[in-house]
Amino acid sequence: MKSTLPANLASSVLAGALLAGSGLALFSQPALAEVKTYGPELQRFSLDVPASWKEEPQDAGIRLVSPDGRAVVAAAVAPSEGKSAEALTRKIAGNLSGTGIKRLDESAFAFTVISENTPVRCILRAGDEFFLVEAMAGDPAIAEPVFQSLKLEVH
Repeated sequence: MKSTLPANLASSVLAGALLAGSGLALFSQPALAEVKTYGPELQRFSLDVPASWKEEPQDAGIRLVSPDGRAVVAAAVAPSEGKSAEALTRKIAGNLSGTGIKRLDESAFAFTVISENTPVRCILRAGDEFFLVEAMAGDPAIAEPVFQSLKLEVH
């Protein structure tokens, strides 16, 4: 039986990265961040989550939304089913009409998807048994620190 998990997971993460609202705040106060762990037992990961951000659990991951709705970060994990990072990226980016596929290192690729006129920056990282898709949309000044804080737990 052929698995559709990678495409479904990527669609879920992409949907999670869409902006929650279009309201713009005049200014944002920086909030203290707390390191929080997410994901299934297969592979857990942590993100530095500002205290005021809304957490929305997703299949095998999390969606984080800034208080003003101007930034969203989402991440989820799934089994890699023996596929390479490049094969997973090409399949997922292809299913989502992703562009600009770029190799970051041997096990990570970046690409961009446009959804509802919003660019969504995606990074796929693959290990021997799992892969993780992380997506970021909205104001990079707000989302980037959370997006860059992702760390995989070492078993």
